[in-house]
Amino acid sequence: MHFKKGNYELFICKDQVHLKPLCYLLMTLLIDSDDDQRPLYLKSPKHFAHFEVMLDCLLETINKEEGYEANLADISYDCKNFEDRGLSISFSGYNSTLSTFAQKFIQRMKQLASGHFDQ
Repeated sequence: MHFKKGNYELFICKDQVHLKPLCYLLMTLLIDSDDDQRPLYLKSPKHFAHFEVMLDCLLETINKEEGYEANLADISYDCKNFEDRGLSISFSGYNSTLSTFAQKFIQRMKQLASGHFDQ
């Protein structure tokens, strides 16, 4: 099935083994820049290193705290640099569990960005 409304498209298909709806969620977060060319995290090697460390910390924290449960629920996820303009986050898994995991992931990302990350 395919639905389209405005800028959003939704594709629905069923898993061939368990006959449950699968979901693929792709998000792109564009990071503003002070000038028209480059986002802040690309202004210097130091900024880029901080950005990469933040991504590594985010994925490591998710793997440590929610990764096991995500793996059991057949959820996969990734977070990476998007064309030097921002951040690309992708999720895939069964529709019934993916939204909860995606919310936890975004919440962890917000905690890390604000500096209130649990050790």
